[in-house]
Parts: sequence; C-alpha cells; structure tokens
Amino acid sequence: LVHQAVTTDGSVPSLHVTLSTAQQNAWADMLELVVPEAVTAAIQASTPLRESLPMDYLGYMGIAHTDSEDRTVLSQRDQFKAQLRAHLDHVVDQAIDMIDGASDQMGKRFL
Repeated sequence: LVHQAVTTDGSVPSLHVTLSTAQQNAWADMLELVVPEAVTAAIQASTPLRESLPMDYLGYMGIAHTDSEDRTVLSQRDQFKAQLRAHLDHVVDQAIDMIDGASDQMGKRFL
C-alpha cells in the first residue's frame, strides 16, 4: 500500500519509519498461490474442462467481434461466456476446498 506522512509543522524536517506487516500477505498473494493449483485440480476432476473449444469460436469471440451487432454472434458470445463461467465455477470450488492448505503455505512464509 502507498504510504504518505505529513509533519505537523511543515518547516521542520521529520524522520519516521514505516513498518509493514502485510508484505506478501494480501488476497492477491493467496490467489496467486491457490488459483494455479485449483485450475490443475479442476482439470483433473472435470471432464468438460478437457473438451475442445467449439470449432467455430474464433468466428464470434475475440476483439474483432466485441462490437458486433449480429444477433447470432451476440448469442454465441453469450453462450461461450456462460460456458466459461460454469468452468470457472469448478475452479472456484476447487480453490475453496484448497484454502486451508493454501493458508498453511502462506503462513510458512513467515516462519
């Protein structure tokens, strides 16, 4: 986190020490640890995650299609995103199941 200090009297120099106890102990650090493992576990546990992407997905996904007004393309994009969300739900479930082990790994950093 950004830290800024101001002296009570701007004309007098001040020396202070900032001690952070939250280094490498943020939600982002936990996610960096648990998400890759959760993805691997979800892939092993869920057959649909190992299925091929739709053969024609590049015909409606990607930056070139973000501004499309074609109803078919919009529908395909919505379906693709819904499938992605369902797959991510599997990853989240795995991450939740792994959270105690990940917490222990985070704690080991401070021993």
